[in-house]
Amino acid sequence: MTSQADTTLPTVHTTTYRLSFTNTNAVGKNFVFMQAYKGDMPVAWLTFNPINNNVSSWMNVPGEYKLVYATAAGEFAAQSLVVHPASGPISGGRLSDHLFGAKGSDTLKGGTGDDVLRGGLGRDVLTGGAGQDAFVFDTKPNGRTNLDRVADFKVKDDSIWLDNAAFHKLGTGTELQPGKLNEAFFTVGDRAKDRNDYLIYDKAKGVLRYDADGSGSGKAVEIATLSKNLKMTAADFLVI
Repeated sequence: MTSQADTTLPTVHTTTYRLSFTNTNAVGKNFVFMQAYKGDMPVAWLTFNPINNNVSSWMNVPGEYKLVYATAAGEFAAQSLVVHPASGPISGGRLSDHLFGAKGSDTLKGGTGDDVLRGGLGRDVLTGGAGQDAFVFDTKPNGRTNLDRVADFKVKDDSIWLDNAAFHKLGTGTELQPGKLNEAFFTVGDRAKDRNDYLIYDKAKGVLRYDADGSGSGKAVEIATLSKNLKMTAADFLVI
């Protein structure tokens, strides 16, 4: 979980929503969310699954909440969750934000911290801002209806997280323990050159594609558009 989170919620949300922990002060530590507070008062409608720290339940009650967690080392810390009542532009602040899109076309803007941006479904615009940001793609790609634009990807600082539930050929990993992308699975160009070129960055067009059968007869599908001529390598990607 990040030091601050922003998300768009429906009126009532009952399905599990995954939240990842990216606070650099606690990377590699086990942690458990303990309680949500509104001011000094605990709130009962926001609960967590203690096994995987997924959100178990929430309702759309706009406002800013404090989430307290404990690490395996016995350290306690807090970060904030900002609840927005409707989809549309979502902006982060000075801390490390976790921004969620909904099913529509959302505009997510991180602030100056190390942000995690998850567009969800639809054609979203993701801007990380300053800091070391992560752009998460965890839904089935579709170049027509589910194609996000990453406005400011910085090779030096940022990373792209790809969920293996949607990108089956990329290997294994989780949000708590992301896996490195195999160098053989990534290539730069307008098409796959080998059977295992599953991830393709077309630097001339600034398009990132996924090709489940590499240079086979299957067609690659667009995942995202980025800036042109980035010096991207496999090291820019993590598998979750």
